[in-house]
Amino acid sequence: MPSEVAFEDETDRTAADYHVIPVGTSPAFFREASESQSSASMAALPSSSSSAVLPVSRPVFSTPDLGAIKSEPEPGLFSAAFNNLLSSDALGDHQKLNNFNEALLLRHFRNTLGSWMDVCDHEKHFSTDVVERAPSCPLLLYACLAIAARHLSHTTNTVPSSTADGYHERCIAILLPVLENSEFKIGIEILLASTVILRFFEQISSQSPSNDLQRHLLAGSVYISSHVDCAISGGLAEASFWVFVTQDIQFALTYRNPLRLPINPFEERLHQRWKQNTAQSDRDWTHRAIWLLAETINHCYGANHPLHMGTSDGGTLKRKISTWEMEKPEGFHPLHFSPANPSVGRPFPLIWFTSSAHGGSWIRDPLAQNSVLDLLRRTEAENGWPWAFAVQKLSQDWRLTTR
Repeated sequence: MPSEVAFEDETDRTAADYHVIPVGTSPAFFREASESQSSASMAALPSSSSSAVLPVSRPVFSTPDLGAIKSEPEPGLFSAAFNNLLSSDALGDHQKLNNFNEALLLRHFRNTLGSWMDVCDHEKHFSTDVVERAPSCPLLLYACLAIAARHLSHTTNTVPSSTADGYHERCIAILLPVLENSEFKIGIEILLASTVILRFFEQISSQSPSNDLQRHLLAGSVYISSHVDCAISGGLAEASFWVFVTQDIQFALTYRNPLRLPINPFEERLHQRWKQNTAQSDRDWTHRAIWLLAETINHCYGANHPLHMGTSDGGTLKRKISTWEMEKPEGFHPLHFSPANPSVGRPFPLIWFTSSAHGGSWIRDPLAQNSVLDLLRRTEAENGWPWAFAVQKLSQDWRLTTR
């Protein structure tokens, strides 16, 4: 701070940039001023104690006749404007869902559940495309309503469980003719998207793997195996393919089995696409990692399985994983890493990524393991995902006492 501060009055200098116009000035003045391009012609206007101020630097646009402006609006002025808006009856005629409860459930799917399925999809097909199509596609709509109702029945108890079952039964009624009659046509995008949503319904409905009926998991493997190009087709079909692969991986890891989906028919198409696409997005790199995990699961659990259909040898698989690690883009490097520090209440290593597609974790510290179990219990209470079996299994594997 200087020892002396000087202030300069710039009032006159600033005022020189403005012309003062008396309030009572005739409207004709504004029209004349707009025709003049020279500010000098406006230099000597009379002053008034009650005045309006206009900057010189801005052009003076023609102004409507002030005398023509009435203190009261013309009759019908606002009613005419409102008549241009849709009436409540017209809005009702144009709505996509006229059932309030169904609209509420679809909105819940859009706001909460769609993002679970879009975790590796920056285009968010399930949060946007599915919700846009659902009102005009009964199978897709009932699948969304079933999972939304089941989730709300688990988390808030605001929807009866029977409501979710009812929507699920409607889906089955639509799907049965598809299975029984090959000529019964439903677009593959709708069929795959509905199937992975119904598989999501199965997952969240089963309290333990022994109660998982796997019906939609099996159906999904059949549909996708008969439409191999869906893996590289783009759009909702490709998004559904990757959601299904993730669901298949989740089940395979739980039971220590190979995937139901035969991966060999997709291998060449996927690797050819990744090889040709030199500018790969984070989504491509995430898909490559998911595919490597699928190959690893089949390598570990497939050799002695009755459904064994060939797996990558260990050496080739290690090279693929090493190549992915060495070539992965900068975005997959953590934003920040700090080791675990239980003394300050941080039982986990702190790893921050910039995208949900980049994250992963590993847990070996006993305090961290207990924290994970607590997190799973809270998640089940808050989000409705059935973790009780996982808590029991992890506690057994980690030799911890369950509460």
